Amino acid sequence: GDAVVRPSSIVPTPRVDALIEVLDERVAGHSYELTEKGAHLLYAGSAETPVVIKLLESRPVGPNGRAFAQLYMRDPLPLTRGDRFVLRDAGRILTFGGGRVLDPLPAPARRGRSLHLELLRELQDVDDAGAVSAIVTAEGLIDATTALARAGIKDVPAGVRKLGPLLVSDDRYKELTEQVHATLAEFHKRRPLEPGMPREQLRGALDLDTSSFDPLLEDLNDVVASGATLRLAS
Repeated sequence: GDAVVRPSSIVPTPRVDALIEVLDERVAGHSYELTEKGAHLLYAGSAETPVVIKLLESRPVGPNGRAFAQLYMRDPLPLTRGDRFVLRDAGRILTFGGGRVLDPLPAPARRGRSLHLELLRELQDVDDAGAVSAIVTAEGLIDATTALARAGIKDVPAGVRKLGPLLVSDDRYKELTEQVHATLAEFHKRRPLEPGMPREQLRGALDLDTSSFDPLLEDLNDVVASGATLRLAS
């Protein structure tokens, strides 16, 4: 199950989100209904590992059926978005289906969570650049390295907004800029004699590292920096 890759290009993962499919009875030679019960094995490349299948939609998957699932592998594997795998029933010793990795580094998922399912529906049909956009939109704010690893792409595609080492959705960016303006306005109202709000105090209110906070301020022409303080231009 080993793989030869460039250093740090792929992170072995113990958990993936995937689109799985149960084979048609005419193809498999048997009828199979997938539930979360029983013992299952996952095969990817030359690797074999026991896997726990968590169906993200509350229904079994019958022959020729497809469903989103989160797979928990005993042995972490170097899987990337788009990789395909085979699934077997370890108890009945039969191959019943397989699937395709949609997200190799997902957060633990709860069944029926609409936002998570919405992301997976989008990931199943988009290209790599579209996958980055979908992940950023879903997360709001995410480390660029993590987003690119999840999408299986090397470079940030055009149209995706960066704040230092982070990627930010349009909605989250708007929220951050509005929070800057609102926080500074409130500070001026409460302390009209102060020359401005301490820079670190505002950064802490936004919960951003300096590497992301500074690029955000550079975008805002109506925020004036004076030494270690910040104020609204008007």
